[in-house]
Amino acid sequence: MAREGYHFNRESLSFTQVGQSWGRRIFGWVKYMLAGFGLAVICYLVYSLSFYTPRERQMQDNNRLLADYLKTLQARYDNVSAVLKDLEQRDNTIYRVIFEAEPALDDEQAAAQMIGQMYDQAKREGCEAMQETTKDVLIGLADRAREASASFNDIVELAQADTLFAREVPSIQPLDNSTLTRVAAPFGVRMHPFYKMLRLHTGLDYAAPVGYPVRATANGVVKDVVRSQRGYGNTVIVKHARGYSTLYAHLDEIKVNKGTKVRQGDPLGTVGSTGMCMAPALHYEVHFEGRPVDPVNYFFLELDPLQLARLAKLAGQTGQSMD
Repeated sequence: MAREGYHFNRESLSFTQVGQSWGRRIFGWVKYMLAGFGLAVICYLVYSLSFYTPRERQMQDNNRLLADYLKTLQARYDNVSAVLKDLEQRDNTIYRVIFEAEPALDDEQAAAQMIGQMYDQAKREGCEAMQETTKDVLIGLADRAREASASFNDIVELAQADTLFAREVPSIQPLDNSTLTRVAAPFGVRMHPFYKMLRLHTGLDYAAPVGYPVRATANGVVKDVVRSQRGYGNTVIVKHARGYSTLYAHLDEIKVNKGTKVRQGDPLGTVGSTGMCMAPALHYEVHFEGRPVDPVNYFFLELDPLQLARLAKLAGQTGQSMD
């Protein structure tokens, strides 16, 4: 409230109280109200920036839990997508070519790309969008898995319906490797053991003792037999149907001659260390229409998809070939 003033009376030699005008009183009230309101705002800002209400703390905890959950979902999404991508690639590039059937996953792969785009967009837009999209993404992944499984079932049915055809193309391992532990180097760019430089390794190396049996991976005719202590050493090349051929190198003993007809599983020779090879090993190649392809994709009559995935993982653990 505004203070009242005093006036000195010269006649009575005393002070008399003089009241302020209503305008000055109202101005004083407004001034104090504004000052109080400003102080309250400042106190609220300081408190809100320094302390959190129980509701705000709960919301922050929920946000942290949601963020952790979404990170877990993202990791699962990435892992499942990688596995499905590998399954689809094997199905389209190898299995369907072998059985001369059109890929059944083209539409599903297009849908998978759309799912990936939806998820990436949701990640950019924030947590709320990610929550709304996660359910659709997981449903899409489940659909993709079912389609991939159905596609593999179709392939198995095709193989069972035409066993002779399945034996005319490479479809088993070139030696007994039931434990999947003999693969020493995979197909792809690897460090050469002698030249110490990166080179394309066009086959699959198996580590095995000298004398370990080597077998034909498909029906065919022996195209060439090479006996040498250079390069691939003692080598057998078998020509198969439908544009396929296989190569078996670093052999010790060769049990066939050029022109010999062989059936899948027939002995070709034994493991050795002839030619440029670090240790006793079999170098095995698969060629389709003259081009080397990854042999791991051609064990489908012997290994199931899980075993193939494990074999590929074990093979990829080394960065150097044996020849």
